[in-house]
Amino acid sequence: MKTRSLVVTFSSLLLLSACASNNSSEDQNLSPAEKVLSHHGSNTVLTTAEGAVVGGALGCGIGFLAGGTDGCIKGAIGGGVAGTVAGLYVASRAQAAKETEDQYASQIVQADKDAETAQRVADASKTVADEAVQKINALKVQLRNQQITVEQYSQQIAKYQKDRDILNENIAETQKKLESTNYLIAANRGSATQRQDLHNARQRLQLALKQQQQDAQSIQGLIATS
Repeated sequence: MKTRSLVVTFSSLLLLSACASNNSSEDQNLSPAEKVLSHHGSNTVLTTAEGAVVGGALGCGIGFLAGGTDGCIKGAIGGGVAGTVAGLYVASRAQAAKETEDQYASQIVQADKDAETAQRVADASKTVADEAVQKINALKVQLRNQQITVEQYSQQIAKYQKDRDILNENIAETQKKLESTNYLIAANRGSATQRQDLHNARQRLQLALKQQQQDAQSIQGLIATS
């Protein structure tokens, strides 16, 4: 019984560890705009990897109680698969046509929130990109004038490469939200006002996505010519 308690405790610890994994000490070195990009979407859904860890841990604990070590292994495998699925952003909006009116209305509200979040991210990405362009150009001048070494230049550039990667992650997230909103629009349900709200949300998402893509390309262009 003690062993089984330990397994359940271990599974719970893994669950807590996965949920807390987004809180990095690196945040202390990020600008306000970079924090917006870094934390975008972290409070809404589990990532695929986190979902797999959480599902696997819980599956192991439940499986062990049912069938010992062998049950733990089987449970971890099954739980990991289920967790991976749960960790995705939910293309469940594709089921919008089958939902009740209240459920559908709540999805419309979420689409508006998605558009608002995407715009905040777009504003932050522009701030980050503008700073990156200014700093990278200044670093290039210093390098040409031999005020810094190639190694020092590369170390400084690494920060903006990380910013670019975060921008790309946020672009992928905004694309998923846009796709989800398109599902709702394709369902062709609700009142005229609700349908208009969805079209407005889609337009805002499209504009935010375009801004994010331009900013990522701006940083990438400078890094590529380094």
